Amino acid sequence: MADLTQRDLYVFTTVVDTILPAVEGSGPAWTTPGGELGLAARLPSIFDRLPHDKDRGELKLFLGLLNSAAGGLLLYGRPVAFTRLDGEERAEAFPEDVGPLDESGQKGGHRTEDAGGLPLDGHGGPG
Repeated sequence: MADLTQRDLYVFTTVVDTILPAVEGSGPAWTTPGGELGLAARLPSIFDRLPHDKDRGELKLFLGLLNSAAGGLLLYGRPVAFTRLDGEERAEAFPEDVGPLDESGQKGGHRTEDAGGLPLDGHGGPG
């Protein structure tokens, strides 16, 4: 199975920036765009630890779909790559229950925990 490419990491960072935008608040977990939290730098090691080649292949396929006009048409009804949409268009492309989150974990703001429930310190690591 091929490793993640720079393009894969760019697409992932675009998704993270969309789900975790910089918003007003106290502390770097609020005011730092998600793409600057270091999550993309951690993705290759997580990718390598996925238990099956099929899992790695599906992640690469999804990132590739997001970066294609055909994928845009399939995923959100517009023949435009996700990475070519502006910030508002990207946020609207996500289903209601996936979009940006606020401090309480509701749609509309910025998460303060990573997917494993660990607090983010604004630099991509546990707080």
